[in-house]
Amino acid sequence: MWNPLARRRKRREEADRRAADRLENMRLRTARTPGATLVQVVGVRQWARRGTEADVYDMCANAYRGAWFWWARVEPGQILSVAGGTGYGPMRNEYPVLYVPKYGIYEMLPAADANRAIRYISDRAATTR
Repeated sequence: MWNPLARRRKRREEADRRAADRLENMRLRTARTPGATLVQVVGVRQWARRGTEADVYDMCANAYRGAWFWWARVEPGQILSVAGGTGYGPMRNEYPVLYVPKYGIYEMLPAADANRAIRYISDRAATTR
């Protein structure tokens, strides 16, 4: 007999697995790229004409920091593979702030896919305990 709930659950699990695979491939490519790091946008402080000021979680350094993305608009929840420099943040007297230049974003995983990937990884970790 056809069960719509089981079918929906299976489609969701497949989408979660594909998102987790994309995230893992993104991690591997970031690890092979010199100077690149993987960050997740936690919150956006401001969207300006010349870029976005945001709070990010640096997944490589396991630390929270401020970031400025020149000429780019990032959204909360996105996971980005970026290259940039660090410097002083004059708006909140922070150090170090990650400054990402115009062409410093290598890859982007949308927020919905990032949430799917994180859900899949946490579900797998919970079932293996």
